[in-house]
Amino acid sequence: MLNMNKSNVAASGLRSTALSAALIAVSMTAVTTAQARVIKDGHGNEGYTTAAECDEAVLNGTADFYESFTFKPPLKRAGEVGHEVMDLGEVAGYENGACDRGVGKRMERDGVGAKIIGTYVPFSPDMKVNAYKNASGEIVRLMMQQCDNNFSANMPRPVASAAPAYVAPVITQGPTVASDCFVDIVVPAKFETKTEKVLKVPATKRYEVVPATYKTVTEKVVVQPESVRQIPVAPTYKTVTDRVVVKPATVRRVPVAPVFKTVTEKVLVKPESTRLRVIPATYKTVENRAISKEASKRLVPYPAQYESVTERVQVAEGYKTWKRGRAWISQALDVRPMSDFNSDGELVGGSSSIVSKADDDVMCLVEVPPKFETITVLKLKTPAGVREEDVPAQYCDCTKQVVDQPARTETIKIPAEYRTVQRVVVEKPGDMNEVPVEAVYETVTRTVVDKAASYREEKIPAVYETLSRRVIDQQGSTRVIDIPAVYETLSYRVKASDASTERRQILCETNATPEKIREIQNALKKAGFDPGAIDGTLRGQTMRAVNNYQRSKGLPEDGYLNIETVKSLGVSAQ
Repeated sequence: MLNMNKSNVAASGLRSTALSAALIAVSMTAVTTAQARVIKDGHGNEGYTTAAECDEAVLNGTADFYESFTFKPPLKRAGEVGHEVMDLGEVAGYENGACDRGVGKRMERDGVGAKIIGTYVPFSPDMKVNAYKNASGEIVRLMMQQCDNNFSANMPRPVASAAPAYVAPVITQGPTVASDCFVDIVVPAKFETKTEKVLKVPATKRYEVVPATYKTVTEKVVVQPESVRQIPVAPTYKTVTDRVVVKPATVRRVPVAPVFKTVTEKVLVKPESTRLRVIPATYKTVENRAISKEASKRLVPYPAQYESVTERVQVAEGYKTWKRGRAWISQALDVRPMSDFNSDGELVGGSSSIVSKADDDVMCLVEVPPKFETITVLKLKTPAGVREEDVPAQYCDCTKQVVDQPARTETIKIPAEYRTVQRVVVEKPGDMNEVPVEAVYETVTRTVVDKAASYREEKIPAVYETLSRRVIDQQGSTRVIDIPAVYETLSYRVKASDASTERRQILCETNATPEKIREIQNALKKAGFDPGAIDGTLRGQTMRAVNNYQRSKGLPEDGYLNIETVKSLGVSAQ
């Protein structure tokens, strides 16, 4: 884990740079002792299964750098004004080369071999690249120069510097000044390129064929053997007269129209119903000296209520019938030629409807819809009934009438009402009559073969020719030729010095105030290095300008704003 004093952590841009470098270095250290897993394509280019394995192979000099096998011209994209051919190591951050994930064909460019797509491919810092730039002169995209092939992104993944044993950077305050900050920086190992002459092709022997010698001889040969030729003899003809049928006898079918009749039917107009009839009570006279009339209840009848209802009733059923003539085609369910009907008017033809080229005389199957009539009937809404009313008692010294038989109701049936209607039905369906049509004959004259064609044979004598041809005079042989060995000079990188740790003074949050960052940004811009917006915030553009300035002045590049760089810019570290 990155070991930092919480009170002395640098500005946010510095922290992210240090943390990224630390994580890359830790990952590389984890695979130092493990054997790298290498995958090779058909051209011998290799890819590593992890980025850490690829980085380690590049840094220790065992990587076999990628070589292009196709040729493509440069191709600018939108926003790019030109390109420059550079060594990959000349681009800031790529001094050790790159270990980038291999990609396949895209953007009109080929990719790496199929076997190493998705693996991490090592790219030499000496590899020629097309550096595409924008209008400000910034490098916005790198491509392989020979084939203008893609990396995995606009810029490939650089190989981070790392020592065999990683020492995490520790930021501490200086021992004497409260505003001083220091960091332990890992200085990467240095490598140098050596050359060696090695045997490429060993000495061998080559066997060379000594060709045979030839001489010319003359002989008479048959060019064309004796043969027999067949000569055709033309046939002879004669004229004959025949009586032939132009149009055979046929039968024409004539349709007979169907016969209709009118039938009378009885239909229901008003269904059977009931009504209530009230029968009043009967009374008798009795003598009663105390009560002339006792209290009672009186039944008061009330009439039934009716309403008129309009209904639509069917008076004739729908049916289908065949009607003659093309005028019915727009309403037809099916259309047939007259020949599809027999003398009884029954359909005997095929199942397909006739086409537009059919005769005008056709039969159309037309559907006649059912007929309906609207009638008004009286329907019971509320039936008749009776209600009870209280009748008080009456007292007197007289005779009185009392109920002999109470009032009651009885139900009376009202019979249904019917109406007689008429409708048209088919009495006899349409028919077809057959009318014979006589055959038509014609006398014709024609030419026929009197004597068939034949062949006669004719002999053709053989043809000879005197030819000269080459024959072997002396058989061929072989001789042995010595081929010397071939040598080539190989270049490889070896470690010149080990990595080390160096303590450097840097800007931290104690002394890297927005005013101080703004002062540094102004100094970078004045020196010709674009830091981006002069806003007192340390962003990626500002750090790239710092790295470019350090590289131009030969100052150490460590991912921090070290005091040596600040002083070189003419800015006070206090």
